[in-house]
Amino acid sequence: MVRDCPECYNDGLIAGAEAMAEVLEEYGSREKAVGIDLVERARLNVLNEIYPATSKPAASKPKPKPKPTARNKAYSKAFKSVESQFKKKNGSWKKNGFKNCAKKANGMCK
Repeated sequence: MVRDCPECYNDGLIAGAEAMAEVLEEYGSREKAVGIDLVERARLNVLNEIYPATSKPAASKPKPKPKPTARNKAYSKAFKSVESQFKKKNGSWKKNGFKNCAKKANGMCK
């Protein structure tokens, strides 16, 4: 479509209006079509005609969460036992408190 030629430009406008009318007919009325990107919807309709959807792929089961090892359990217990030493009275961590607590808990459970 070239804008220099008024006939070609008008033909393009008419074709676009006809396509818009078809989409509006699909939704029944203009009120139902409010908020829908009509150009995008028309593009998806064309793609669905070219590449029809075959059967849906089977939904895969989510992987189960790995169970904690004995090392994980020992570290958790050790961390909880020493964390009060590295926290302030208001419950926040002291400077380098978390790092030092983790280091001490690792040493305890080895």
